[in-house]
Amino acid sequence: MQVIGVFVGLLGALGLVSSSGGNTFSFNITYALMVVLATIFYAINVNLIKAKLNHIKSITITSITFFIVGFPASVILFATTDFVHKLTNEPGAWAGLGYLAILAVVGTGVAMMGFNVLIKKTTPIFASSVTYLIPVVALLWGIIDGEYFDPSFFLWIGLIIGGVLLVNKTGAKPRRIRRKRMV
Repeated sequence: MQVIGVFVGLLGALGLVSSSGGNTFSFNITYALMVVLATIFYAINVNLIKAKLNHIKSITITSITFFIVGFPASVILFATTDFVHKLTNEPGAWAGLGYLAILAVVGTGVAMMGFNVLIKKTTPIFASSVTYLIPVVALLWGIIDGEYFDPSFFLWIGLIIGGVLLVNKTGAKPRRIRRKRMV
C-alpha cells in the first residue's frame, strides 16, 4: 500500500504541475533529472538521520548542515558576484536582504529543525511523505497571490492527499506466536 501511495501522490503532484491553466505542458529533461537527483539525496538524508544521527539534537544537525553548505556558498557569493557592490549601491538592497534572511531562518532553518524532529519521532516514510503537500501549499499561496485556479486542481490535490494517506496507512500488526513452556 505504501508503494501504491507513493505513486498516487506522485501522479497528483505531476498532474498539479502539468495543469498550467490551459497552456501545454512543457518538459525539460535537465530539470527533471535534477528533481530525480534531489529526490535521491532527500531519501539518503532522511534515512541517514533516522539510522545514524538519531542521537544528535535536531538543531545541531540543522546547524552543521547549513555550515557545510554555507561556507562554499559564501565563497562563491563574495568571490564571483557583485553582491557587495549591489548591497551598497542599490536602493532597497538591505531591506531585500532582511526579507531573505527572514525567509532563510523561518522558511528553511526552523522548518528543517521541525522536519528533523519529525524524522526522529516517526518513520522516514511518514516524514518524507509530508513533502507531497508542498505543491498544495504552493497552490494556496498562488491563489492568495491572484494566480489562475482551475477546478481540476481539486482532483490533483485529492490524489496527493490520498497518496499521503495510503503511504501512512498502518496495516494489521503480525500476531506473535506464543510458545508453550516445557516443564
